[in-house]
Amino acid sequence: MTKIKKCVFYARNFILLFIMLFIGFISPACAVNITLRWIPNSGPDLAGYRVFSREEGQSYNYTNPIWEVSEASCNIINLDENKTFYFVVRAFNTEGSESGDSNEVCLEAAKTPNNQPPIAVIAENYIEAVSGATVTLDGSRSTDADNGIASYDWSQVDGPPVTLSVQSPGVATFTAPETDQYGSNLTFRLTLTDSGGLQSTADCSVYITPQNGNESDALNLLETHFDNSEQGFSYVDDLFRNSNQPRYADGLWIASGGFTGGALKVTLGGIDNASILGMSGGWQQKFTLESPSDVVLSFRYELTQTPDYENDELSQVLVSVDHILYGAAPNDYVAQIQGNGNGGSPVDTGWQLFEVDLGILEAGDHTLIIGGYNNKKTYNNESTEVLIDDVLVKSLGSGSNQAPNVDAGSDRTITLPVSSVFLNGTVKDDGLPDPPATVTTTWQKMSGPGTVAFSDATAVDTNASFSEAGTYVLELVAYDGEFISSDNATVIVAPAATTVTRTTRYWWWRRR
Repeated sequence: MTKIKKCVFYARNFILLFIMLFIGFISPACAVNITLRWIPNSGPDLAGYRVFSREEGQSYNYTNPIWEVSEASCNIINLDENKTFYFVVRAFNTEGSESGDSNEVCLEAAKTPNNQPPIAVIAENYIEAVSGATVTLDGSRSTDADNGIASYDWSQVDGPPVTLSVQSPGVATFTAPETDQYGSNLTFRLTLTDSGGLQSTADCSVYITPQNGNESDALNLLETHFDNSEQGFSYVDDLFRNSNQPRYADGLWIASGGFTGGALKVTLGGIDNASILGMSGGWQQKFTLESPSDVVLSFRYELTQTPDYENDELSQVLVSVDHILYGAAPNDYVAQIQGNGNGGSPVDTGWQLFEVDLGILEAGDHTLIIGGYNNKKTYNNESTEVLIDDVLVKSLGSGSNQAPNVDAGSDRTITLPVSSVFLNGTVKDDGLPDPPATVTTTWQKMSGPGTVAFSDATAVDTNASFSEAGTYVLELVAYDGEFISSDNATVIVAPAATTVTRTTRYWWWRRR
């Protein structure tokens, strides 16, 4: 509402009139409603008031008032918030004489928020493939919050040249090239451009092994994609964190809705308005080793949590082998979503790939369990869903050197003036070849608008500082003396928040 300001003018019969206008913003969405009020005229022959409006750059049409009222106020609705409007009021008496203009007030057009760059997301930042295999680069889950993504562009930035074939927006494929006994590293870059011209990038590393190389030594102990059935997995309630609430956990196989095709689903919570602590469920399957072996586990998951969980309520994706939890270091969980209060939209991770080296497992049977956990729910609209797809358990053997397993950690977002993050990487190796029996590691910037300063670029865990806002892709590289492995982490440095306000301008008119 504007401040009160008085303006004196005379009608043709010299009736003294004082007018002031108030503006009240009722609906700040696409349409704006306002209320105009002014000091009533005290003349005995007052008949009413006429309200006039004009858009910026136009003149008032005094033959066509937008409102004619007998009271000292009026409501005007459905004004376009993207336009600037001006208003004046005139009084008229019973003889038809009309005063001059009141002071003029202005409703300014809404400020358009600054365009934000798109966010490039790659389904797998590190891929291993055998020569001759078809490799898929998937950036289709990239997003843009305002203008929309105008173009996706995959390009190769390192390694033996290959021909990229576009399959759909954000998705490209190529045939893995022939390589020598030491394998080849290829790097590809996804560049997004939004409708406003802003760009962001993300990189993907692909390690190619020869057809008769180390990959041939790997033995797939368990490989399932759930396109036709549960494929030997069985669902069980209360498998994690000593939970004991079987009524609030359930699991089923779904024929569609997986990363591709079918998937396994775990549902937690919901049902009623009871306050329940600790719910879990999971899908389990056994695999067998003929001899001690280094075992690698990978699977895809999507975690979704409804929007009404409070901040003391959380949901997790969990995986265990022989009842030992394995997670994204330093955590014992694969992924977690924490509540943020009532309202909004469901929160989900999107489809993600998780891979972990379980180390050397003994010969015999081993039990794999993949599922979810919810620590608390209080209402029937609080529920959690975990989808599971593409489970692979493979044995790498025990005597040949394997490439280091590298995890650059989760993607991060910071907002200036905070300009640094702690990078929590993980590198696992089998100690081969010996010598050197050691692994050297290096952090490096792959892309981004500014410079990145690492506290110690050779340390797996270190701080990274950024010179300016933008989207950065950082790569953690590990070399064991024979093989090189790498993984990427994306850090979004958001600009400092700015406050946009509306102002109302006033004009004083001369006495007439």
